[in-house]
Amino acid sequence: MRDDAPQVSDAEALAAYRKVYDEARTHTIRLLDSPGATLTVRCPDWCESDHAEDETRGTFLEDFAHRGAEEALHVDLAEGGHEDVLLVEITQYPFGRDLRQPTAILWPSLGLTEEHLDPDRLSAFAGQLREYAHALEQLTVRLEAARVEASARRRDDHEGRGSW
Repeated sequence: MRDDAPQVSDAEALAAYRKVYDEARTHTIRLLDSPGATLTVRCPDWCESDHAEDETRGTFLEDFAHRGAEEALHVDLAEGGHEDVLLVEITQYPFGRDLRQPTAILWPSLGLTEEHLDPDRLSAFAGQLREYAHALEQLTVRLEAARVEASARRRDDHEGRGSW
């Protein structure tokens, strides 16, 4: 570190980081429920939505959603193709009627092209299933953490200190 560089404590550096991080994860959403109304929300750590459409076009309050990273079971097909047959992501509608807690949503795709698997490709498919199972285990850990965070936020919100 340069001697002439401004010196800050670890606490000051952490506070500055949190300010930038929190500002980057805060969005002002246009609400279609009431013309001219907006809502400022801070995304949970697991949310990967950019909320750009909610900010520009607007959304109804109960339709506003946080969405996490998508996990998919990629099945390799002949000639280098692949198809996603199971997609899972953490989703939360904090102001909706349902799914107010973070929940894992599964979308099975039934469009799988018929494939004939020789022993090598069947073994490769079994490997893909194991990798997908591992990804689901990791998603389970993230979902549990998201639900704990949502419960804590709800408690804070009831006490008048927190916001979504």
